[in-house]
Amino acid sequence: MTFVPPSRVTAAPAEKAGVLRRIAVLAAFVIVVAVLASWPRRGLPVVVVFSPNLSLGEIDLRITSAGGALVDFGRFKGVVVGLSPDPDFAKKLYANGALWVMDGALTTGLCVVPAG
Repeated sequence: MTFVPPSRVTAAPAEKAGVLRRIAVLAAFVIVVAVLASWPRRGLPVVVVFSPNLSLGEIDLRITSAGGALVDFGRFKGVVVGLSPDPDFAKKLYANGALWVMDGALTTGLCVVPAG
């Protein structure tokens, strides 16, 4: 009896493309779910991501210009919590330079520094 080592058979290009397509669809689905889950709700605090190059005073001015108020800041530079009753607050924040606006209930840990 002779020993035949296993051959290194690779997947055909069509099989690789199918796997990559499935991974791309899954990644797109995860991104869509994350965006929808973090969508800001009217009248509740939002976490706003600005460029880390902005000072806290500049960020406060941009939030005020959008019709809101700066509520908290802390853990990461450029990430703050804002609040406004305006239903278009998120749109106005984007118009004032926000990179991302998220629901504050889901993402408060990004900004608020625990006391202690």
